[in-house]
Amino acid sequence: MPMKKMIKDSLKMLMQEGILPKLYKYYENKTEIEKGRVLFADSNHKGLSKEMKAIYMALKKRGYKTEVYSGDIRKMDPATVFRFMKTFMKKYARAEYVFISNYFVPVSACDKREGTKVIQLWHAAGALKKMGFDAEDDIAKYYKGNPAKNFDLVTVSSDYCRQFFKSAFKLTDKEVKATGIARTDEYFSKRQNDKKIENFYFRYPQAKGKKICLYAPSFSGNASAPECKGLDAGIIETMNKLKDEWFFLVSLHPHLRKLYPEYNMDISTEDMFPVCNLLITDYSSVVFDYSLYKKSMLFFVPDLKEYEEQRGFYNSIETFPGKIVKNSDDLYDILISGEWKCDEDELKCFKDKYMAACDGHASIRILKEAGLLKEEENGKEFY
Repeated sequence: MPMKKMIKDSLKMLMQEGILPKLYKYYENKTEIEKGRVLFADSNHKGLSKEMKAIYMALKKRGYKTEVYSGDIRKMDPATVFRFMKTFMKKYARAEYVFISNYFVPVSACDKREGTKVIQLWHAAGALKKMGFDAEDDIAKYYKGNPAKNFDLVTVSSDYCRQFFKSAFKLTDKEVKATGIARTDEYFSKRQNDKKIENFYFRYPQAKGKKICLYAPSFSGNASAPECKGLDAGIIETMNKLKDEWFFLVSLHPHLRKLYPEYNMDISTEDMFPVCNLLITDYSSVVFDYSLYKKSMLFFVPDLKEYEEQRGFYNSIETFPGKIVKNSDDLYDILISGEWKCDEDELKCFKDKYMAACDGHASIRILKEAGLLKEEENGKEFY
């Protein structure tokens, strides 16, 4: 276990077990829950995450008192981190609903008062690599406390995937629901897709007339010491050999962007789905979102055996549509020969298994499940 992660976890435990519960109790005794107040909280980046956008828009239209409280604690000094979490606990004590989309230490660092609901819009769809309590790189055995404490609802992409989230977070059927993933609703909007296609070709006019390939890898190791084995295994050189026929783009996981700043993009990964002919990834859950477009995928995994031993999978990529490729020479041959194309029936089965609850109406179901929507509003579109 890297020393950096151990230090980071120790600070989390100090806050979660010692300081934050006392702050919450103090604010709980001084305030009452404000009916209709909805708090969107994130400690990984500034502003609304894409998981929260549709929910936020729907609630704001319906007159709820919505507030976004976010920041990237990785860019904060310790004093600023403390102030950020202290302010959150004050807001937490007043909120009727709290939405998060990743681990968020302050949410679980207290005995939440009755009348406040926490909804976890987990950022990853499907179920591929192990996470939470099932992965030592995620939640170490020495870690005290439960990062999933106080979750009233965890939204997942299909009924099949519920079992893995229950295991990862030590939750039950009561909390983990196959509502679908809110951000996927816009994938079903022709207007949104047309807009993304237009924006893509405005940004990349040189891509016209070529096949579009998006390389969107996850990272190996843990968040404290991330790596991208695919970039180090010759994929860029292979792409450059085929640039007359293909237009290639690289969209990295946020943890990798500092390591490889030359690949930072001004278009999000999801916004490129409508134009892609092929997605190349490794162990990223982006493959599940992409499957809703029923397009070809391929897995470039030079470190497959190592990754499986260190992190492990809930479901093997060997059962997924798409070729598994371990070196750049084989990748070149597959792209040249046309063997990168997936069977349509296999793509449909994959989508139906892992993304069955994502049909353009996930946000409606989430809000109904949370108690934020009237029955007669079922079926209304957000996009």
